[in-house]
Parts: sequence; structure tokens; C-alpha cells
Amino acid sequence: MTDVAVHINPMNPTIRSHVRPIFEQVYSQILHQRTPPTTIAYEASSIRLIIHVINSVLMSCK
Repeated sequence: MTDVAVHINPMNPTIRSHVRPIFEQVYSQILHQRTPPTTIAYEASSIRLIIHVINSVLMSCK
């Protein structure tokens, strides 16, 4: 997921109108996954990383 998010160009005219809504949905779903008691350390680290990457892409879509 992180690899995909890093390589998406939110300014690409073909996908520009779709990036923000999709990333907002993914971001919302990932936020729900970060705190369950069954989440182990390496998963939590990966979740924090993808949250950061998605947030960065969302900020560049403004």
C-alpha cells in the first residue's frame, strides 16, 4: 500500500479528480486499524507510515 501511495502522482490529469476521494476513504479505514489491541508492533509501524504517506498525498491535492 505504501509503495502504491508513494508512486501516485496526484497532479496527473487522468486521475486527479479521483485521488482525493479515494485516499480519504483509505485514510479513514486505516485510522480504524491502528488501535485494535491485536495490532502488533510492526503492523502499527506500517500503519503509521501509510497514514503519513497518505496524509502527504492529500496535502498535495489541495
